[in-house]
Amino acid sequence: QKYNDHYHVTDVYGRSLILIHHGNYNHQTRGCILVGRDFYDLNHDGHLDVTSSRYTMGQLLDFGGDGFDLNVIDL
Repeated sequence: QKYNDHYHVTDVYGRSLILIHHGNYNHQTRGCILVGRDFYDLNHDGHLDVTSSRYTMGQLLDFGGDGFDLNVIDL
């Protein structure tokens, strides 16, 4: 409920709660995936943050509907 509309990433070995949600700041990524349009140090703490996150999350929710398959490939 903290992030309202979000996706829950499941079936990840050793993990039980990975979310894809809106958020801007580096510290909001703990174990989660933030979506956005670009990277910028918004709060000038030396870490890149995510821009346009709520807008981008809205687009992902429109596109992904109730859920989608996510494949992560380690190159």
